[in-house]
Amino acid sequence: MTENTVSAMLDRVGESADRLGLPLYSTHFELVSTCQLNQLASYGGMPVRYRHWSFGKLFGHYQTAYDFRQSRIYEMVINHDPAYAFLDRTMEPTRTLVVLAHVLAHVAYFRSHAAFAHTASDEVSVMVEHRRAMESYQRRYGRQTLEAFVDAALVMADFTAESVRNRSVGEEPDDLLGFLALYAPGLDAWQRHILTMLHQEARYFWPQQLTKVANEGYATFWHRRILSGLRLTADEVLAMAKTNAELVQVTPPQLNPYRLGYLLVQQAQMVDGERGMLRVAKELFDTGLVREYLTADAVRISGLQVSRTDPAKVEPEKNWTEVKQSLLADLDHAGLPRLTVDRKTSLNTGCLQLIHCHTGRDLDYPMLTQALTLVAEQIWRGEVVITTKYRGMAHRLRHDGETVRDEVIGEAMT
Repeated sequence: MTENTVSAMLDRVGESADRLGLPLYSTHFELVSTCQLNQLASYGGMPVRYRHWSFGKLFGHYQTAYDFRQSRIYEMVINHDPAYAFLDRTMEPTRTLVVLAHVLAHVAYFRSHAAFAHTASDEVSVMVEHRRAMESYQRRYGRQTLEAFVDAALVMADFTAESVRNRSVGEEPDDLLGFLALYAPGLDAWQRHILTMLHQEARYFWPQQLTKVANEGYATFWHRRILSGLRLTADEVLAMAKTNAELVQVTPPQLNPYRLGYLLVQQAQMVDGERGMLRVAKELFDTGLVREYLTADAVRISGLQVSRTDPAKVEPEKNWTEVKQSLLADLDHAGLPRLTVDRKTSLNTGCLQLIHCHTGRDLDYPMLTQALTLVAEQIWRGEVVITTKYRGMAHRLRHDGETVRDEVIGEAMT
């Protein structure tokens, strides 16, 4: 596939999108190899991001999945102004029409949805500076020292306050990483800088975690609509059908965000018309989309299910509502635990006090012990305590600087 081929197809797709009312925005397209696209995906779509072993591990996962024909990435879109879109140059030209339409819808979603209203429009430049700083610190303090600290910081990277509207760092109770950047005792200036950089990057990616289903559903809905407005050749019709089938195939027990998202966006359009589509494009997060538009039929068609030892005893009407509640729990807060910091106690006593806001699912205890150790030894450098609920009992886990102790502090809670 050549740049001229992509340009000609983009003209066709863009004209159809414009006729149908999809807002079009400036987007830079670049053709890359499959291996390069997998590398981009492992860096969160950011080719200029700092280097870390976890990105290499993720690349191995993507490359293995491609090598064994389990999955394939066709494009990566960066929320930037202008947007950047990387396409697999080995795609068949007929398939490229679908991918281009999908990309245009992603860019429109980024520009219109409230979740992304407060993300930086020049994040690529920001991450270039972050990478340079990380490389400078590695030369000065050594790779092992740098990676040990970054490993500990990444434990808290997803806990930077639920709302990205609040731009102040470390002032919200659920902004754990920001709190550590400001108040962790004994850190050098370069270490606080690393925490601040990771905080900024995490805030950039956070809205994408909250809108994965909605974003992919919106893009899938639009690429189908855009291509339906084109005069397609027989080969293009076949490629579109094949690509759509691959995107929305049922793969239980895994959730397919393309399939579920498309069904929900389609339902929003059928039930509420233009108002429903505007809400999808501008305000509904994954949880809101599921809460308002997931029906019994959508549960059945999407392949969602609650595991049962005896399927014969499942009551269909009851089961789909149970599936809905389970899915909402999975999507709430991007599926991550809700943690807060007791600021006053932590600052007054010097003991970092964390609170797990239990919403029905216990924390992974082996991982929790490891996380406490990393935070206590690398970042807070002192006593760290977290209260949680485990198997119906209130627990307090404490890292005292040497070991982690687990104490039951209450009777069974309801």
